[in-house]
Amino acid sequence: MVPGDGDRGDEQRLLVSAFAGLAAGVFLLDAGGRILAVNPRAEELLGRRAAAMVGAGAHGLLHRGSDGAVVPRVQCPLLAVVETGRPAWGASDAFLTGDGRALPVRWSAAPVVRGGRSVGMAVLFADVAGSSAPVGPEAAQVSRLEDLTQRLTLVGAITEVLSETLDVEEAVGLHSAAALSR
Repeated sequence: MVPGDGDRGDEQRLLVSAFAGLAAGVFLLDAGGRILAVNPRAEELLGRRAAAMVGAGAHGLLHRGSDGAVVPRVQCPLLAVVETGRPAWGASDAFLTGDGRALPVRWSAAPVVRGGRSVGMAVLFADVAGSSAPVGPEAAQVSRLEDLTQRLTLVGAITEVLSETLDVEEAVGLHSAAALSR
């Protein structure tokens, strides 16, 4: 379905409601790793107001190893998502909270691709150690969102490869070669 001009306002409201209502924390980053937006659950989990995070580098402000130590920027799997254009997942990292605690998190990050290049990423995360970790229906929702992130990333990659050529045999060969190189 291709949305009409009249549907744009409805689509925008739907996206804003979904972003705000998720049971997991979400933040959007630009290609430089700066935070563009966070949802209310991210504010709650991180103990930080959105205004204190927006514009800051997510890596320096938030990302820590499982032991709470700073992860060297060149080893950051989150920042690699924009560089590689591939999604990534982590189950043994931590994000630094506003009160200085290292919050153990499970995260999933997907690149935002425009015009064939990564322009940012979306990061979905949940507290895995405390009572704020999603359980029951919330855990199922997080799992579905992670699955959706993986599928959307695959659809984006396939669309990008197919849009580069109109020759079906060449497109299938490009996709097969890309899959073999991974």
